[in-house]
Amino acid sequence: EIMGVEVVKLYCEPNGHFPHNPEPLKEHLTDISELVVKEKAHLGVVVDPDVDRLAFISEDGEMFGEEYTLVACADYVLSKTPGNTVSNMSSSRALRDVTKAHNGNYEASAVGEVNVVELMKKNNAIIGGEGNGGIIYPELHYGRDSLVGVALFLTHLANKKMTVSALRASYPEYYMSKNKIELTPQIDVDAILTAMTEKYKNEDISTIDGVKIDFATEWVHLRKSNTEPIIRIYTEAPSQKEADVLALRIIDEIKEILRQKALKANEREDWLGNSWGSASKNGVHFKADEIFILPKEYKEQWDAYREKQNQIREKVAELSIQADTLITRIQLASDKTLQTMINEVDDMGNISLMDTKLKFLTNG
Repeated sequence: EIMGVEVVKLYCEPNGHFPHNPEPLKEHLTDISELVVKEKAHLGVVVDPDVDRLAFISEDGEMFGEEYTLVACADYVLSKTPGNTVSNMSSSRALRDVTKAHNGNYEASAVGEVNVVELMKKNNAIIGGEGNGGIIYPELHYGRDSLVGVALFLTHLANKKMTVSALRASYPEYYMSKNKIELTPQIDVDAILTAMTEKYKNEDISTIDGVKIDFATEWVHLRKSNTEPIIRIYTEAPSQKEADVLALRIIDEIKEILRQKALKANEREDWLGNSWGSASKNGVHFKADEIFILPKEYKEQWDAYREKQNQIREKVAELSIQADTLITRIQLASDKTLQTMINEVDDMGNISLMDTKLKFLTNG
């Protein structure tokens, strides 16, 4: 409003209640996307609850893209003040391209705001941030700030005299694919990352935060979690299909590394696992495409287990169709005992295990 913009507010009351998931992602922003089109607005502005992530909606109701928030703001700043930029290594390559176009130097830090700031100070970067819409503008302060991001973006848009969608189309086109592999706690994740580093040693590789492999037109970043046995796999390429294909290729290569390690270990203990949870001792488990290495003597037992599991999955699918009706009945019958409600589940779904009934009830 101070910058002379007419504002239509949506969910702007600071009362701590959010009509949707407050994370500024496309699937949570259908209301504002529709309102931008309805009001014939030039753009939509979205921030998260602590105002350090910024996303824009184009005039056609489409997402500008969180990854491109920093790209656009940096484009404006660099056009006025030549210099260097920094983002984390899971952020889009588009910032690097725009920085080079302004004859600046770009560097990638480890993931995390503190790491971005540290490298910005070291390189005297004039703007930086993270691909989740976090803008860091040292002229103001060294912290992610959506308000300064809004000011920079609006000024850039006014100077360019173009629509938001046209501005977005003026930047290099990149698409991301974000995946993860879930492993068991016994798996040595560092050994997997080391093997991938060795496999691609002739490529442009960084190991300051997991393993990032830069190819000519695409990249992949592998990071382990500090709290759970998973590997996050981020890829970027000139098309969504290429990004997805690269991710699948890397996942297959990691699976092969695990197969080879398991075969070399020649472990013959019980590797049976539950594909709804995590595999047991020394097991290897993937959510999307499960892999188990089994001694021959367990094959018949395993086949029977999987058949039973498939039957359970079919029953769950059947129950999910009836879920709305069931929940309504339970809500209306507020004076019924828990046992009565459990019996209703049994009547509708023929589930006989008590713990299964309780889980189904509490999961709604």
